[in-house]
Amino acid sequence: EVTSSLMSKPTLRRERAGRYKDDDDEDVATAALAVMGPPAICVVMEIPDEDEAQPEDIQIHKDEVQMIVGRLRSLNLNVEKYESSDKKFLYLKVSSNEAVLKYEAESCRYRCKLKNEYGGAMCGYSQVATVDIFVFELL
Repeated sequence: EVTSSLMSKPTLRRERAGRYKDDDDEDVATAALAVMGPPAICVVMEIPDEDEAQPEDIQIHKDEVQMIVGRLRSLNLNVEKYESSDKKFLYLKVSSNEAVLKYEAESCRYRCKLKNEYGGAMCGYSQVATVDIFVFELL
């Protein structure tokens, strides 16, 4: 589209480039939404097609998903379920809150690097530290 400014200089405006526009854009948006927030992993599971799969296979899949989600939650992990718009994939966002991460890091003596002003050495994580002495956060 060509427009003219107050100086009557014609300028050419072009449409902003789109990234691979197709029907899968909704799935990309769902996956992007799923990974926002604290660090997490995304588990992708294929959902059996109800028209093609046997009812027993569909029930087995539902039982497996329920078992996996139950086991993850029993480990004090947060699990959120998202389904693709075409109902072909199930996304499980698995994350943990900061308090649980810090507790686990301290109990297994997770090694973190100290900031250079504190010597820069590697040492086991401790929640007892009253100042921010580590180079990076656990989250």
